[in-house]
Amino acid sequence: MKVKSIILGLIGLVIIIGYFACTEIQPFQQGVMANKSQKVLSPGLYVTLPILDAITPVDMRDQASSLQSIAVTTQDKIDLLIDVSVLWKISNITTFAKATALDNTAVNTALIEAITPIVKQKIATQTLAQVLGSTSNAMIASLSASLNQTAEKLGIQIIDVNLQNVNYAPDMLNAAYQKMQATSKQAVAAVTTAGQQQAAQITSQGLVAASAVSTNALVQAATIRGQAEAQAQLIYNAAYAKDPQFFAFWRSLQLYQQLFANKQTVMLVKPQGQFLQYLNTYKP
Repeated sequence: MKVKSIILGLIGLVIIIGYFACTEIQPFQQGVMANKSQKVLSPGLYVTLPILDAITPVDMRDQASSLQSIAVTTQDKIDLLIDVSVLWKISNITTFAKATALDNTAVNTALIEAITPIVKQKIATQTLAQVLGSTSNAMIASLSASLNQTAEKLGIQIIDVNLQNVNYAPDMLNAAYQKMQATSKQAVAAVTTAGQQQAAQITSQGLVAASAVSTNALVQAATIRGQAEAQAQLIYNAAYAKDPQFFAFWRSLQLYQQLFANKQTVMLVKPQGQFLQYLNTYKP
């Protein structure tokens, strides 16, 4: 039993060592030996001694590095933060391995150090409108040629450079917000003032129109009243002319009615007066 256990243990150990000793390099990769020779290996399956002859697979496809928050200043003195995306691939794996120790972080660091002064120099010759406009595409495209020397030292090839984002620097963003806020307040104040002036003008026009209508109405009323009184007088005169004696008597009755409206009025009349004679002869 002990011999069998030992044999099984050895078999298991061989399987484990074989597993870790095998390295597969995919078709889109190349391998680099971890020893001093840094031998480059083509895609395939390799058996090596673990630790001593370790193989590092390296991706040979296009890769992107995002270079964020590069501080620049435009020609019109506006501070910006620019994000730049660089598309690259390994062109010389031996040079790449020596320059970066197969670490893409080293590529990002080198690209940032190389691209930052170039971007600052080019942005400094353009206004904000130009940076945000179509001319920025030509400016960014020219960065590819400017990075060739750095790329060659890293063993990579620059495929494309793109401008991802353009943002105001925090101080400029706050200043822009305050300016927008002040502009909005001025616009609101201007609209409010214009509205108040228009309201006052409309109110004044309304008062003038109302006064004109009222005056016209008073004039028309006075005219109509005068015409009515004149017509009433004509009717009265015509009626009076038909029976002057009766209307003289009627006017006397109206006078008496006004006098007797006050109950404290005392009137002395002659028995021979027309009024008493009429009362004596009146039969309801």
